[in-house]
Amino acid sequence: MKLKLIACQWKICKKFIVARMINKNNLHNIRHKISIIIPVIFMVLFPVLFIVLINGQYKKIIRTPESYYENTGVVDDFGMTTKIYRGGKAASKTPVFFVKIKNSHIIFSYSQSLFNRNYEEIINKLKKGDSVRIYHEGFDKRQNTVNIIQLEKNDTVIISKTSFNNKETILLIWFCLCLLISLLIIYMFVKYGHWRRKIK
Repeated sequence: MKLKLIACQWKICKKFIVARMINKNNLHNIRHKISIIIPVIFMVLFPVLFIVLINGQYKKIIRTPESYYENTGVVDDFGMTTKIYRGGKAASKTPVFFVKIKNSHIIFSYSQSLFNRNYEEIINKLKKGDSVRIYHEGFDKRQNTVNIIQLEKNDTVIISKTSFNNKETILLIWFCLCLLISLLIIYMFVKYGHWRRKIK
């Protein structure tokens, strides 16, 4: 009787051990699949994201000034001010050239590149009462000014869209580099089987 009881208990223990081993193997397989699927998802999404960003930058560069918003009027005030951009919880402050036209509450602003922050040439070409035409991106609730694309005074270009294009081209190059890096990572993943493996 005791032998039968011991044999029964051993069968139960054996089934339990086997079940635990199967569960561990299944869990290991699931973790292994997840460790492969997650990198694959990210490596597919990142190239798509950068392609979308590159396309957006390219469209900005090839747009003509006339395809943006347009305001015309007489210069009421101009000079230097601070553009405040609120991205999430953080806020950045940038010294910019600004111009206001009469009967408008909008502050139009223009920011030069980090390597050239000399606004004297622009300021010297304007005076109060000048008739101007401003092409701009439109109001953005994240900042206190409206970005100037091109500024014209009596059909003379004071601020050219070329300057805007130069800044956007820098971002375009950056996105292209990120796309190439992401494609290189995909190539390494496909060739060597797993993103954690090193070249031997």
